[in-house]
Amino acid sequence: ETRKTLRTAARNQNDLSFAPFAYSLCWFVVAGELSSGAGSDPLRSPRADRRHAGRGREGKGGERRERERKGGDPSPAPGPGAAVGRVHLRVAGRGRKALPVGGGSGRVAVAPAVAVPSWLERLRAASKTALVQDGKRKIHYQFEDGKEMAEEYDMKTGQLVSRRWREKNTLGGTGKWQVEVGDPISPLLGPLESELIKESSSNPVFMRKDTLTSFQWRIRNLPYPKEVYSVTVEKEQRCCVIRTTNKKYYKKFPIPDLDRYQLPLDAAALSFTHTNNTLIITVRF
Repeated sequence: ETRKTLRTAARNQNDLSFAPFAYSLCWFVVAGELSSGAGSDPLRSPRADRRHAGRGREGKGGERRERERKGGDPSPAPGPGAAVGRVHLRVAGRGRKALPVGGGSGRVAVAPAVAVPSWLERLRAASKTALVQDGKRKIHYQFEDGKEMAEEYDMKTGQLVSRRWREKNTLGGTGKWQVEVGDPISPLLGPLESELIKESSSNPVFMRKDTLTSFQWRIRNLPYPKEVYSVTVEKEQRCCVIRTTNKKYYKKFPIPDLDRYQLPLDAAALSFTHTNNTLIITVRF
């Protein structure tokens, strides 16, 4: 019955092989449990099976007769962990799906998903080094994945002053520090470069300076009035966007703290103000 089903599928395969929009797939046919025996191919005709059996008798008849003469089993038993039967690969016709055929259940084993450690678990597992210097408590974190984080807190107020990140580059060397909170690091230029190339002092400067109750960003050197600015929240991209009606400034920035704790970004907690040529954006938590 299984042989008849497979022949019908093979004929349907030839009828559908001319569909130009379909895809080619594979049939994984397990033939070890078929009633016709493990040595026959279910997609071949009976005449081809007889020719195949004849070649097997000519090539391996001596070994089979020797095992029968000694009184052993003509077909040696499979070893531990060996798969029962043979697996045949067949290219299915275009537009066909991969179907489980034979005595197998057709189930596919799926590896269990690996749980991603939370941010608190990463902090507890990281190696830490702390010291007090210049009225600041400085803490250095070394994470298991090779990343480094350095934080500075004010000893009097307990407020976060600076947070920087560093990770290894593509070649495995030590990368540069990236500022997340605090004043941006000015690039070090040589004596010749400082005379030829210099950043304008009137360019906008984007920085983050948190308080005890909110995240806060400041963009200096923005002389336009408050009515020009528009600050919105993109929930799908999990970021804030700054726009101006005069098309003079555009900025998109995320909030890494909310991403690490997997917290939602609420537009109701967002507010901004403008004073002394500085745009101040606040997100309360």
